[in-house]
Amino acid sequence: MMWAEEPPLGANHPNGKDDRMIEELVAYVTKKLKTAVPSDLPLGDLDYQEPDLRQQMLQRSFEAAKALFPPKKVDPALCTVCGICRDNCPVGAITLSNAPHMTDLCIHCFNCVRLCPESAITADLKSIHAFIRQRASLIEESTKTQIFT
Repeated sequence: MMWAEEPPLGANHPNGKDDRMIEELVAYVTKKLKTAVPSDLPLGDLDYQEPDLRQQMLQRSFEAAKALFPPKKVDPALCTVCGICRDNCPVGAITLSNAPHMTDLCIHCFNCVRLCPESAITADLKSIHAFIRQRASLIEESTKTQIFT
């Protein structure tokens, strides 16, 4: 979501090292699928936030979080109904007729905004960018890339 911000969070990622990690992951997962029984990921490996921040997040619902995102605006005059937005929606939340329509399945990834070649889909992300930067400074997560299988 921070693709339009300068400097973006996670600057310089992905990079060549990240690409190699993805290649290693694909090779590892492919090998495991062919030769081994998958094991469960210990949830403690994903539990890295400070207890008070973790508690705050546990009290939030995904539906409540979705309500915080700015609305997307579609300009039918700019839309060529190319389908790129629909084809790149990870949850299939976009239907096309004369222009894109986002259904209630939308998870607000904003791929449609980012990828629309005509800029027919827009959203004012300034408030979200400020919120993400504020949370990032509070949480102080590193930009280290990790792979969990």
